[in-house]
Amino acid sequence: MPKFSAFTPFGMLAFSSKPSHAEAIYRTLIDGDGDTFDVTGNQDDRRYAAAMVLASAQYQLDRAGNNRSPKRATELLGLLERDFRVVTAPNATLPERRAILTARALVTRGARFESVQAALFALLGSDLIAYDTTSVVDAVALPSVPGSVGVFARPGTQKKTLQFPKAVSIIGEPITIAYELIGDSADPINGEQFCVDPDPRRNIENVTVSDVGNGMLTATFTRSHEPGTVATRPHPFWISSKRYARVLVSVAAAKDPETRRQINEIMARMARGVSQWCIAHNAGVFTSDDPVLGLTDCTLVS
Repeated sequence: MPKFSAFTPFGMLAFSSKPSHAEAIYRTLIDGDGDTFDVTGNQDDRRYAAAMVLASAQYQLDRAGNNRSPKRATELLGLLERDFRVVTAPNATLPERRAILTARALVTRGARFESVQAALFALLGSDLIAYDTTSVVDAVALPSVPGSVGVFARPGTQKKTLQFPKAVSIIGEPITIAYELIGDSADPINGEQFCVDPDPRRNIENVTVSDVGNGMLTATFTRSHEPGTVATRPHPFWISSKRYARVLVSVAAAKDPETRRQINEIMARMARGVSQWCIAHNAGVFTSDDPVLGLTDCTLVS
């Protein structure tokens, strides 16, 4: 539109090649009158005044419509943040607030790769370098056979938890050992499987009770266990790196605590409950004693 036109006062001037609303309405009024009135004169003054009033109303409607979009909201930005439960930093700028809100609005599209990538790009812009997920070929499952370590059971199965007051030192053959119930757990019965020492970082294993009575049970252990070791069922332990993702960002974004908080918030809302992720940058080398959590990059350590 022409600069400093009579149809583009402050509030109607925009960076666009299209005519302003006022000019478009004015031309429409002229075409509607046809040859009835001259282009100049009192009637033309009325047409111009009417065009400016109608254009002002149209711009107000446009502004109200823009407030529906997270990318362009201004007056209703606070209400949209409340609707999407967005908590922004106290010093966040208007573009930053809009970016966070835009990313949050994309959460409703689900955990598909393209949806998560679009939400992260809306939040980070050029600071997002890559969003990587583990392929089926590279995925590793632990354990390789489900049920070899954990205990799977039908929904609604009664939870049982017990502990062994003495150490388990004999392995590879049936032994009888005392047990103590934890909480309101029921006693084990013959043939039940228990996940012993369910922490995967320790000597986790699956054992089958072959005999039970008078606070003693008989089972064959394949690993030794310390006194006080816990056994429980059901315990459906089975993890896989298939649901592991990396959010690769710039160094500046990785060092900013508020940016990391926003990334984690988006991922927590979009990713499935079994998914895990990390935030990493693409510069520097791996430092095993880095005091800042989450800032180590993805360089292979030999």
